[in-house]
Amino acid sequence: AEILGLERVGAHDNFFSLGGDSLSAGAVIQKTEKLVNEQLNPAILFRAPTIEQLTGQLQGDLSDGPSCLVPVQPNGTKKPIFLVPGHGGDVFTFVELARYLQPEQPVYVFRFPEAARQNDEIANAMLKEMATSFITEMRSLQPEGPYLLGGFCYGGELAFEMAQQLQAQGQTTSLVAIIYAYLAGSIRLSGFRQRVTYHVDHLLKSSPKERLAYLTTRVRNIGERISRKFVPSMTRRLVQASQDTTYIPLYYPGRITLFRPLETTGGLYHDPKMGWDGLAAEMDVYEVPGDKVTIFKDPNVKILAERLRYCLDNSLQ
Repeated sequence: AEILGLERVGAHDNFFSLGGDSLSAGAVIQKTEKLVNEQLNPAILFRAPTIEQLTGQLQGDLSDGPSCLVPVQPNGTKKPIFLVPGHGGDVFTFVELARYLQPEQPVYVFRFPEAARQNDEIANAMLKEMATSFITEMRSLQPEGPYLLGGFCYGGELAFEMAQQLQAQGQTTSLVAIIYAYLAGSIRLSGFRQRVTYHVDHLLKSSPKERLAYLTTRVRNIGERISRKFVPSMTRRLVQASQDTTYIPLYYPGRITLFRPLETTGGLYHDPKMGWDGLAAEMDVYEVPGDKVTIFKDPNVKILAERLRYCLDNSLQ
């Protein structure tokens, strides 16, 4: 009641039906962990969304094993869609989205390892390893494809890497849904004066070591944009990735589906294809009202769900 701002919550009231979202769910888990002095798997709130059910779970065995799959909506007869959250690994990101998909559409969300949840740089360095681990977990639930994948922001890149690895394993992926995942160089200041002022200001505030790293990244991003413009896609997939922790996606001979928020930050240039142009044999782009936060909130999430539902219905035909 305190977290949801309600006067009273009944023992049989469903947390999510009362308006529970990503932030409030995280707060409930955090407070419950302090009460029971145990670390909980967020999946417990999906399995037990009422006080009565949660009490029963807490009185039993709290160990959930090493599973990285959280069943946001485990019921239904359709093929499940497997979603990857953005940096921080917030498994509750997709709660409202899952609610607006069909009742028969199972939805699972991948949970990041603890280190990747706590540190974005570690998550970046672990991207390929996490993709491999997630595939193993996913195939224990669904041994054979075609698979339905999706990801938000950083999770979009991870889902794309999963599709690459699945293809190498001889598996098919009928949907790779990428939600608000801008690759390096696809968001930049729109005017020349703005760009110069921004970069000079950034360099002046940085240490010598940070300046070198920043300039190295800028040069690499410029080289990547030139490559995308002049080097054929089929050739680019033969280029070896650099040894740093930045993920450089290579050519994927399948289809990707981009969901791009309509609201952007003023003064910035946003590539309408989010930097993914030329990285896949086929690409669809769907625009969704809102920004990277409000696309997962009402009323925008309903539109996102409608368009994702359309893609799901057509992906296996």
